[in-house]
Amino acid sequence: MAALKKESLPAKKRKYPRPAKFAERIEVVLGNTTLKVIGKMEARIVEELYNEGVVFEYEIKKIKYQKPTPKESTYTPDIVLSNGIIVEVKGYFDAEDRSKHLLIKKLHPDLDIRFVFDKADKKLSKASVTTYGMWATKNGFKWAEKSVSKEWPHERSKNKKD
Repeated sequence: MAALKKESLPAKKRKYPRPAKFAERIEVVLGNTTLKVIGKMEARIVEELYNEGVVFEYEIKKIKYQKPTPKESTYTPDIVLSNGIIVEVKGYFDAEDRSKHLLIKKLHPDLDIRFVFDKADKKLSKASVTTYGMWATKNGFKWAEKSVSKEWPHERSKNKKD
């Protein structure tokens, strides 16, 4: 029997769909502006915001933070509302991403970061009883499910320096 080279083996099929951070960009036309967003959920949310007349920016802001490693990292929020509230859209929310947001919250307590979960009742892992929504509440993040809360665009954000 001939030995197979590693590169000649068929690629493993994924058990679960790829997380959104690996998804292809989707073009969304909003009036005379076109955004390239990651995934259908982000596309739906930016369209909802636009249709409701909410002023926002998409992936404009860059926030630097330091991981426990010596390398400095940059976080790019999904959506920044005109009042400064940062909205992160999460379908898949892995441990690395959760750790990143806790670190950013610790380093930048002045930022008002909120989450929109596709399924807030999804468990962090098979073994966990904690859901995405429970994790956010426990860690002091406001969150909504499926869509940006109608109140958020009208609230005062702690991000804004008045």
